[in-house]
Amino acid sequence: MNKTYIKIIIQEIKHSLGRFAAIFGIVALSVGFLSGLMATTPDMKSTADEYFDKNNMADIFIKGTKGLTNKDLDVVKNFSGTKDLITANVTDALLETGTGEILTTRIYGIDLLNNEDNINKLSLISGRMPENEYECVAEKSL
Repeated sequence: MNKTYIKIIIQEIKHSLGRFAAIFGIVALSVGFLSGLMATTPDMKSTADEYFDKNNMADIFIKGTKGLTNKDLDVVKNFSGTKDLITANVTDALLETGTGEILTTRIYGIDLLNNEDNINKLSLISGRMPENEYECVAEKSL
């Protein structure tokens, strides 16, 4: 490169030092942010995969707005590649607490007592799993 050209570049940087620092900062911040995203994505994927394997999470959920019949379940059971199957009933409800507060809830009817394959295992933070058909597990949302 020509010496004159280098002198001109240095002069321009000196005269507009604030603009140069701002552009340099924006570029450095962008590179750092992108590098962080690129580094964490594989970690996040492997953590989720490890959690799914540990808790034997289902690979697919089949939902029907009007419900599924036993004939529908037989078709899914006989489909090649189906290893295990668990059924559940799901409904949304409004529940009133003892203090009169109305809570929006989603109720999953899953037979935890007869789930030998332990599909979609629950991770309890406190308490115990249900021991009879009149008990349930409750999740407190954020």
